Amino acid sequence: MSELQYPILTKINEIRRMDRRSFLGFFQSCLIAPAVLEQVGQEGNDRKYWRNLRKHYPIAASRMMNLNNGSVGTVCLPVEEKWFENIKKMNRQAPYEFEKHVGQRFVEKSLQSISKMIDCDQECLVLNRNATEGLTNIIEGVKLKKGSNVVAASFDYPYSINALKHKCKRERLEFRSLDITLPMSDDEILNAYSTKIDEKTSFVLITAVTHREGALLPVKKLVNLCKENGAYSCVDAAQLIGQFSHSVKHYDCDFYAASLHKWVSAPIGTGIMYVKKEKLKDVRGVFASYEKDENSYVKYKHLGTRNFASEASVYSALLWHDAIGTDRKLKRLQYLQKYWQEKLDESGPFKILENEHANGLAALYSDGQSVVQLKKHLARNNIHTKVVKQLSNNRNLLRISPNVYHNEKDLDKFVDAIKDYKLK
Repeated sequence: MSELQYPILTKINEIRRMDRRSFLGFFQSCLIAPAVLEQVGQEGNDRKYWRNLRKHYPIAASRMMNLNNGSVGTVCLPVEEKWFENIKKMNRQAPYEFEKHVGQRFVEKSLQSISKMIDCDQECLVLNRNATEGLTNIIEGVKLKKGSNVVAASFDYPYSINALKHKCKRERLEFRSLDITLPMSDDEILNAYSTKIDEKTSFVLITAVTHREGALLPVKKLVNLCKENGAYSCVDAAQLIGQFSHSVKHYDCDFYAASLHKWVSAPIGTGIMYVKKEKLKDVRGVFASYEKDENSYVKYKHLGTRNFASEASVYSALLWHDAIGTDRKLKRLQYLQKYWQEKLDESGPFKILENEHANGLAALYSDGQSVVQLKKHLARNNIHTKVVKQLSNNRNLLRISPNVYHNEKDLDKFVDAIKDYKLK
C-alpha cells in the first residue's frame, strides 16, 4: 500500500491547508478500495461467492472458531486495515484534532448511512458505544409520571432490566415483569403484554430480536399497544440491525438503540441511539451536557474521551455491510443454521429450540445433559459458544451464532464435536 495512494497525514496543519480536492483524497484514503466493494457487491449467493468473501475475514484462518457473533462480531480485513490506519492517524497527531477534523466527518457519513438503513431521520441519531449505553441513557433520562408503571419481559437484556429497576426504586415507579417462555406466536406475545400494559403504564421495553432465543417479536403491534395506553415505546435493536431489514418510521417507536459491533460487524465499542424528534424534550441528557443543549441532540453526545478511531471506522464497516446487503446476509445466516441443524441427530440429548423466524441466533437445550459442560467440551475443541439462561423457566441454552464467513466445513467440525461429546 503506497503512501501516494493512501496518504497518512499526521500534522493537523496539513489538513487545515487542504483544498477540497486534496481533502477528498484524504477522505477516500480512509475508505475501503472501491474495487473490493464492487467484488463484494456483485450478484451471487452461491458457494463461490461466499468462498471468496471468506478470504476477507482474518478470523476465518484462526484456530478458534467464533460461534458467538451474537455477543461481538469481528471486522473484515479491509475494515480492519482502515481501523488500524485511523488509529495511526489519531496517534500521530493531537487526538482531539483528529476527532474534530476527521472523526466528526466520518460520524456524519455513518449516521447518514444508518438513517437510510433503518429508515429514520438522521438528526435523531447519535453514535455511541453500544446498545446497553443507548438504552441506559434513554431509561435514565426519560421523564416518567410519578406512580406510573414500567413493563419489561424476562427475555429482555438483563442490563436494561437492571436500569429500569434502578429507576423504579429511585423514582418510586412500579416495575412490572412479564414472565413468559419463548417460543410463542405473535398473538400470544401480544396478549401477554396486554395483561401488563394499562392506562398507568408509562414506559415499555420492546426487544426486537431476543438475545437468548433469537425470537423476532411483533414490534409494530407492540408499539401500537403502547400508543393505545399512552406509554413510551423503547426498542432494543441490538440483535435486529444488520440481520433484518426494518423501518423505524414504520415502527413509529419513541426510542431505539442498537450495537453495531454484532451483525453490522463494525469495530468493537460502536452503537447508536435514536430519540424521536417529538420526544426530544422528554429525555434529558444524563452525562455532562450543558443546560443550553437541553433542546438539542448534542446533550446525548457528551460521552467524554472515547475511541475516535473506532468511530471514524464505522463508515467503512457500513460500506462493507451495504455491499453484501442485509437481506443476502440474513439468507446466508439462515442457510448456515439450517445446515448444522439438519446434521445434528435430534434423537440425542440436545434439542434445537424452535424458531419461526430463523436468523443468526439459534439455541440448543437438553433435559438430561448439561449445556455448560458441552460448552467446555467445545472450547477444548477451539469452538467458542455462549451459555444463556431463560429466566422464565431457569433453563440453560447453548447459543450458536455463526457469521457469513463460516462455511460447511466449520459447521461439520462443530456437529462432530457435539457427537463426540455424546459418545463420552
